[in-house]
Amino acid sequence: NQGYAPYGTFGWSSATVLTSWVNNGDIPSDVCVIKLQNDAKGHGVTYYTGWLGRSWDWGATQSHHALGYPGNLGNANVLELCTSQSFGASSACGGDNVLNTGCSMTYGSSGGPWIRNYRSDNWVNSVVHGYTSESCTGTFGKTFNGARFTSGNIGTLCNTVGC
Repeated sequence: NQGYAPYGTFGWSSATVLTSWVNNGDIPSDVCVIKLQNDAKGHGVTYYTGWLGRSWDWGATQSHHALGYPGNLGNANVLELCTSQSFGASSACGGDNVLNTGCSMTYGSSGGPWIRNYRSDNWVNSVVHGYTSESCTGTFGKTFNGARFTSGNIGTLCNTVGC
């Protein structure tokens, strides 16, 4: 956002990841729940910005809108949007638990949401992991991947720490 923080900044109080991510670093486990602290006025970030819903256990083929601040577009200072249909990776690359989607965003967009039903329901259904290899993800700068949200990854974290 060009360095502008219209709502201030928010510290974090906890970050929780899956043990399988710590032990294996596999893409289907690359999810995290971060709890943010309230600001000095006692308000949470969603008081100012609203929030996106979340969903899991949807199929690999979906229409997504991916958002991020990629370094290759706007020098990581401009929010970019990609619209694409996701598809599962090959079985050797994680199968349907890893989503690939067409998008030209590269470095800096990692962690950005993939939104299902954009502007109607706004359900976050994956986040950008990045790029694995041409054989797993496709052509660099034209596709990227992320964990498909399931009851076994983000659902587990939400049930553990609350989402």
